[in-house]
Amino acid sequence: MTTPTAQIFGDTPPPERNSRAKRAGPPVPPDPAETANIIDGQDRSFARIEDAHYVLSVPNLGIVLDIEHVRVERHQMHGELTVLCELPGARTFNNVLITGDYNLSSTAARSSLVRYLAPPNNARGVSDIDWDSLLLELSCRAIDAERAGSPAVLLRDVQPRGAEEWHHVFGFALPRRHPAMIFGDGDTLKTYTAGAIAVELARRDVRVGIVDWEMTEEEHQARVARLDAAQLDRIAYLSCARPLVHERDRVARMIRDHRLNYLLCDSVGFGCHEKLEAAESPMVYFRAVRSLGLGSLHIAHVTKSDTSDDQKPAGASKPFGSAYWFNSVRALWFAKRADDGLDRSVIDVGFYPRKYNLGGIAEDVRFALPVRRAGHDGLADRRC
Repeated sequence: MTTPTAQIFGDTPPPERNSRAKRAGPPVPPDPAETANIIDGQDRSFARIEDAHYVLSVPNLGIVLDIEHVRVERHQMHGELTVLCELPGARTFNNVLITGDYNLSSTAARSSLVRYLAPPNNARGVSDIDWDSLLLELSCRAIDAERAGSPAVLLRDVQPRGAEEWHHVFGFALPRRHPAMIFGDGDTLKTYTAGAIAVELARRDVRVGIVDWEMTEEEHQARVARLDAAQLDRIAYLSCARPLVHERDRVARMIRDHRLNYLLCDSVGFGCHEKLEAAESPMVYFRAVRSLGLGSLHIAHVTKSDTSDDQKPAGASKPFGSAYWFNSVRALWFAKRADDGLDRSVIDVGFYPRKYNLGGIAEDVRFALPVRRAGHDGLADRRC
């Protein structure tokens, strides 16, 4: 009796398997019509918006990949990614398809995001996008841009700075590209002087932004209107409640939206994320300031005990007694009342230079300001 053992374990495969192998034949290439992607042939645009902020877009399809706050964490590059999509059927909120932290260095993160964008999470049209290709391009371009940074230059090719590098206002020489500071006791008209500087700059077609932690937009509007109401449309205002390092994106948006050239920040104490005396505080604060890319004037309120430095005849030499605050600005003035406070019709205040390391010698600035107390709002009208 013949057993089926030879048929099962023999050298000749079962007939059914042989027939399948013959029917399979050589691999058939996929149909190009089935694999064509709707982004093929579409123009893509990659741009650096500012430091650590990049955008990859497909304008004809209304697709934008916006990544900001790019930084290195544990040897990998991360950022906050927002994908905007205007395709019909896209499940979006205000055209936002997805937003969240994204690891530019991780293939697993990219694959996970691509799966999220596939059905059933999104409509067919959105899923037809080659998201893997777009995310790969964004990752490569952003990583390359961060690693390249700003190119080195030969000093012979640098254009020399001229007088236009300064804003000369009421005796103050304010750097156009660097931070300056006025510090002093709380009754020395620092904020009001800064407001008058803003109005004068606006008269010269310099668009100024006020970054404020202390007052309200109505109070600033009233002050500017008393000085020169015609400049109200040239001065932008932003009220802040958090440290500058956390408000930085809002400030940058104000700068872009209103095309600003100069900032006034009032005041430093509220804009710090740590104690003013801590060495880290001025470093974090001015790192955020410099990332904004324009000149600025900062107001710092110090206590009377901080202004009792006997080494200087007109008062303190450093804000908060800190070398870090002193070294972080390019121009620095100390504000001090010169009047005895008995004559309430006049305020005599002086601004004494403590640092001016961009050329030249700064001189004292002194105002004798008549005070007219009038109006239902009870605000003093102090005119320079």
